[in-house]
Amino acid sequence: MSFQIRTRADSADKHTADVNTLIYYKGKLYSGADDGKIMSWEEDLRKITEVKAHVTTVLCLAGSSDNLFSCSNDGNIKKWSLTDLQEQGTLFTQKDGEIYRLVATNGTLYSSDEQGVVRVHEGDVIKNIFNLLEPLREVIVLGNFLYTVRDLDLVITEMKDNGNFQTAKSFNGRAPACLAGDYLCFSSRGGKDIIIHENNPENEFKPVAEVKDAHTMIINSLVGVKTSSGAVLYSAGWDKIIKKWKIENGACTLVGSVDSEMVVNVLTNGEKGEIYAGGSDGHIIRVDDM
Repeated sequence: MSFQIRTRADSADKHTADVNTLIYYKGKLYSGADDGKIMSWEEDLRKITEVKAHVTTVLCLAGSSDNLFSCSNDGNIKKWSLTDLQEQGTLFTQKDGEIYRLVATNGTLYSSDEQGVVRVHEGDVIKNIFNLLEPLREVIVLGNFLYTVRDLDLVITEMKDNGNFQTAKSFNGRAPACLAGDYLCFSSRGGKDIIIHENNPENEFKPVAEVKDAHTMIINSLVGVKTSSGAVLYSAGWDKIIKKWKIENGACTLVGSVDSEMVVNVLTNGEKGEIYAGGSDGHIIRVDDM
């Protein structure tokens, strides 16, 4: 099977600036970019609609129930209707600061800001606040564990009630990071290597593999997919190459690659095995195994 580009967003439809965030949610792709817009797309990258969501950069999107949430360096978290991208209100405003990341899981929304504060939102109420003291480019939530990283260390935090928390483990590394099945994957501090650990607190997140010089330039995005035989990892970044890796038997093996012809800022996966990539100058592509 070949790993290749299936389609690109039409140049007349795409964002006018770099794409920073992509999510595939309930059968549609949603994108946010430096032009302050959110766009929704069919699976084949035919644009459905767009909205000027923020006055500045859209940094992250998350979907929960029938809503889409967006955050920006304008300090706002906004809520949108999935069906038509109509604004449903501002959930939270961080004065004099940026909201970097959003994660939605089990009806709860998590947000992180440039001061390293992670907030737990339930509806319009902030249920908990975890002050992790450094800006967080990547935030992953699984159960009561919080995975955070920017430039120096990936930190795994066990969240407790009433805002209490305890560091479970930390590793040298930097964003991006992702979960791929039973594995925790992230970049080295140099930005070109891929590091893989078991995602298992019982064995202290044991190291599995490290791929030296996985890319020739800094990696900007990692996406993991669980398979029947193990896990698949996708990586991309400044070298414009999207790579597919298979993780099994203590090794991470390259099984496919494609030249995206753009600096890739973000990857996300669809529900049929497809991968979407967003990057420089508003470009979005779909990559399939054919």
